[in-house]
Formats: sequence, C-alpha cells, structure tokens
Amino acid sequence: MNKLLDLIYISLVFYLLLPFFINFTEKYEVNESTIKVLFLVIILFLEILFYSSSKLIFKNKINVTKMIDMTLQNSLFYLLGYSLFIDYSEEIIQFTESNFGSSFVTFSTIGMIIAPQIGYTIIRSFLKPY
Repeated sequence: MNKLLDLIYISLVFYLLLPFFINFTEKYEVNESTIKVLFLVIILFLEILFYSSSKLIFKNKINVTKMIDMTLQNSLFYLLGYSLFIDYSEEIIQFTESNFGSSFVTFSTIGMIIAPQIGYTIIRSFLKPY
C-alpha cells in the first residue's frame, strides 16, 4: 500500500468528515471514551476500504491478516493523533488563528491527526535497509 496515497486519502476524508463527526459528538453529548472508540471504528473501516480497493485496482492478492495488521496499526496512529489534538486543541486553534487566520484551523487539525503516522513512516524509512 502506498503510504503517500493513504495519507492523501485519509486527509481528504478528515477534511470532509471531521466537521460532521465533531458536530455529531457535540450534539449527542457523547463521552470521551465513546468518541475515541467511534473514531477508531470509522477510521478502521475507511482504512480497510482503502487497502482492499488499492489491492483490487492493482490486481494484487488481498492478504487478510496483513490487511488487518496494517489497517489497525494505521488506525491506532490516527487515534493517537486525534487524542493529542483533543488534549491540545485550544492551544492549536489559538496558535493557528493568531498566526495564520481562522481558515487554516481545519488544516492544522488534520495535520495534528496525521502527524504520528507521518512520523512513523519517516522513522521506518530510515530504519529500512537498502
């Protein structure tokens, strides 16, 4: 699975679905642990959808155990990013609005959520022998 395509795909999904997700959780007053489980399930489903569709497009065989391993790992990294964003959301939003304007708040949110996955990918590429 191409990590760059995965990051573009998940960033686009976050850009489109994150406002609905935040409004849903605020509207129904869901507690934090339920929000995180819901976020993990949604991202896990989207990652499985991306992995299986990319394997079908490139006509590769789908390995179910590898698919579950990779999608669960990616989903947990995005959950880590979401948890970090929730913990530091006020500071991130205040910093972004004061330095870049209110139109970049969504991009900083997406950047914070996908940052652990980007960091993992960079570290893994340095450790890979060529």
